[in-house]
Amino acid sequence: MGNKWFAWFWAGLWLWTTVACSQFPQTTARLPTPTVTDSRQSAEQLILDATVRVAVETWLVNDGERGYTILKSEGHGTVVNGRYLITHNHHTIPLSLSETGFDPDIYTRLLVFNVAGDLVNILPLTDFQIALREPQTLLLAYVGEDTDSPFGTVGLKVEQVQVGTAVLLEPDAEVAQINWDGQTTQVEWTQVTAVYPQHEPPCVELASQPQLGSSGGGIFWQGQHIGNTWLKGIRTGAANGGTCQYSKAALNSPELLAYFVNHALP
Repeated sequence: MGNKWFAWFWAGLWLWTTVACSQFPQTTARLPTPTVTDSRQSAEQLILDATVRVAVETWLVNDGERGYTILKSEGHGTVVNGRYLITHNHHTIPLSLSETGFDPDIYTRLLVFNVAGDLVNILPLTDFQIALREPQTLLLAYVGEDTDSPFGTVGLKVEQVQVGTAVLLEPDAEVAQINWDGQTTQVEWTQVTAVYPQHEPPCVELASQPQLGSSGGGIFWQGQHIGNTWLKGIRTGAANGGTCQYSKAALNSPELLAYFVNHALP
C-alpha cells in the first residue's frame, strides 16, 4: 500500500459534505457570551499569523526522473508551537501516515502556503506523523530534520488553544472563521446558530458557508482556537419555504489539549 494510500487518505481528508435537512435544529441554551475585549483588527492579525493553507500532491514518477500529479487536495490549518498543525479529518480510509511500505513510483509531498497565497515550503509527507486523530480533527506533527520552521510561522502558543466545550457559547455569539477566495485567505466573522456539546464530535453550527478549500481552517473565540471548519450544508423547510446555508465546526477535545501539555510544551 504505502504512499499510494496516502493520496486516498488525503483526498478523503479534505472532502466537504453538503447536507439537506427538513427541520431546523434545536439550539442549546448556554450562558451569555463573555464580552469581547480585543479589537477585530488585532484578533484577525493573530489568526492570520497562525493560519496556513496546505496542499497534498501525489506524483507518479515517469522514467525515474519526470513525473505528473495524479491527486491533489487542499485545505487550511492552524499552526501551534511552529511544528504542529490542527486541521480537519475524515475517516474515509482508516490508514495512518506512519503506515509501512514504500512504492518507488509514488511520491507524496505537502505544500505549505501563507495567507497571501505564497508558497512557503515543500516537504515529503514522510516528514509528518499523526499526533492525534479524532472524528473531524487531525493533529499533524512535523518530525523531519530539514527545517526548524516547516510551516513558516510559529503560530499559536499552546495556551491560545482551548477545549471547545469549555467555552460558554450560545446562539448569536460571534466567532471568527477562516475563509478564502481561491488564492488569499481571510478572516470572516459569523454568528453561532446552534451548539451541540453532546454530539460526536461536539460541534457548533455557524451562519456562514466558506468556500471549498477552507476545510480545516480555525474557528476562534476571543483570540482562542476552539475548533476547525468541518462541513457545509443547505437546510430546507423554513417557515417561509426558503432555504438556509450553514457550516459546522468540530470543537477541540480535552485529548487535544492533553497532547499539547504532555508533548508540545518547551
